[in-house]
Amino acid sequence: MRHGPILAGFRMVRRFSSRAPGGGDRRVSDREISYSMVIHELARRGTDEATVAFLQAMEAENIRPNAFVYEAVLTSFKNGKWQKAAEWFGKMCAAGVRPNVMCYRAVIDSCAKAGQTAEAERWLSEMKERSVTPNAACYNALINACARRGQADAAMGWLARMRAEMPPDVVSYNSALHSCAKSNPQRVAEAEALFREMRRRTGSTQPLRR
Repeated sequence: MRHGPILAGFRMVRRFSSRAPGGGDRRVSDREISYSMVIHELARRGTDEATVAFLQAMEAENIRPNAFVYEAVLTSFKNGKWQKAAEWFGKMCAAGVRPNVMCYRAVIDSCAKAGQTAEAERWLSEMKERSVTPNAACYNALINACARRGQADAAMGWLARMRAEMPPDVVSYNSALHSCAKSNPQRVAEAEALFREMRRRTGSTQPLRR
């Protein structure tokens, strides 16, 4: 484990906490906010070991992490670490924290980017069973995962399922367009129809760079 991010994080917590006005419960609240800020910053950098270390430090101070904190921890598991994301999702539920849509999105995205589309689909089904409504990012993760592997039929299938629940956004359309371009042979007519639909529904005329 690299200790640099952890030491820097603890310095940030001390700095934020020292600014807390008053005492008692207010100091605890500010320290909780400080931990949350540091955990989200470490997650953004992709330093999952340090992110987990800070969550455990919160618990050692009897500060109960909430779904917002766990979402950051789940997001930190990149580069194929989808099993770690699933493991920590289980720990979150065992701790009595109810997962929100962003927690599910983080696990779905981790699975999808690792090429585990079946696992990503399973998580999407589970969140619906638990009455958590998917957002666009959940579907986009699956569309994009299929597109990167040239699985145009699967990508278009997920786009169709998304349409049935919510309007696709620019990211959705661009991922589907990417799947058409990577297909062999390329699906030119389908891509043109998608581009026209994207322009009509989102107002965008410029595909995203990849």
